Amino acid sequence: MQEENEAQKISKQGTACFKEGNFEGAIELYGNAIDLFEKGEKTAETKKDLKVAYNNRAAAHMKLSAFESAVHDCTKALDQDKMYHKVRIRRAKAFEGLKDLKKALHDYTTVFFAEQSQGV
Repeated sequence: MQEENEAQKISKQGTACFKEGNFEGAIELYGNAIDLFEKGEKTAETKKDLKVAYNNRAAAHMKLSAFESAVHDCTKALDQDKMYHKVRIRRAKAFEGLKDLKKALHDYTTVFFAEQSQGV
């Protein structure tokens, strides 16, 4: 495995902040990591790291009830991988927080049918 790059290091620092309950710090660090991932070389690994960073930042936004920001980050993660069910469920919960139940239901239904077709 290749050496960890700067964006990955910053993302791990964001995870440490999140685990400590420092959600504002996590959001800032994940944002810095996202900027670096987006500026870097576009590889399969970078796309994976980028979607995970967006998902993690969305989780931090959810902890602060910043539902619009969470929806935005979840959508950005889904731009990287439409089949990222974990983030689609997180976005559905954010839509619930915004009282947009139609969009929440749509995301939940999308995951349900995708998993049914995969035999999950």
